[in-house]
Amino acid sequence: MFFLISILISCKREIPKVLLFIKDNSVELGYMLTHEVGKMRELLKQSGFEVTIATISGEVLKADSVTVTPNIKLSEVNINEYSGFIMPCMAPNDSIVTLGEINFVKK
Repeated sequence: MFFLISILISCKREIPKVLLFIKDNSVELGYMLTHEVGKMRELLKQSGFEVTIATISGEVLKADSVTVTPNIKLSEVNINEYSGFIMPCMAPNDSIVTLGEINFVKK
């Protein structure tokens, strides 16, 4: 019995992590949180991924009736810990690219 438990523990599979980056300054924040972020996060979790939400500020995002609490600031992310990176609602025409975002991409 002990041998079997040891094998099961040593064969533990690591859960792949995905970083979901939300732009704090998007003018479409309400739509993005409701129709994109929530749905993406749920589908990723159902597919077996651990989802980490990052923002520039690290502050709670609230729009309409949806509230999202980030897990980490983008500046604190070690991208090597993640299997994937998702940026919903990029909306390049509605927001300014911040220095934090530029520095993250340079990593």
